[in-house]
Amino acid sequence: MKPQSILLIFCLAAVFFSCRKDLVDEAALVGSWECIHILKDSPATRKPSDIRFEFRKDSTYTYSLSNEYSEDGTYYTLDDKLYTTPKGKNKMAVKLGVSGPDTLRFYQNRSGSAEVWTMLRKK
Repeated sequence: MKPQSILLIFCLAAVFFSCRKDLVDEAALVGSWECIHILKDSPATRKPSDIRFEFRKDSTYTYSLSNEYSEDGTYYTLDDKLYTTPKGKNKMAVKLGVSGPDTLRFYQNRSGSAEVWTMLRKK
């Protein structure tokens, strides 16, 4: 196993166990969020701050990637998962981690590669 893979596994485990195990309700998501860090096995192709989410009380969201891409859709939470359905596309799920009221972590698999996005609530 590559040293980078071992390091990624260790970091993911540390992040996972440092998060509270609270179940996340939709009210806790409402607001604007900006990515501040991406942990992944391969080099990042973009700045984390390019990634933004806005979750609304009516269970709709907007995801934007700088000025290049934007999608709207609906969302809901169940246990420790966030389910999003972009308009006209398939439903997706990410595991959520909560580190206080203003920090979320999205644990996801992108094309077979583990990623963790740390999201900070924008004031």
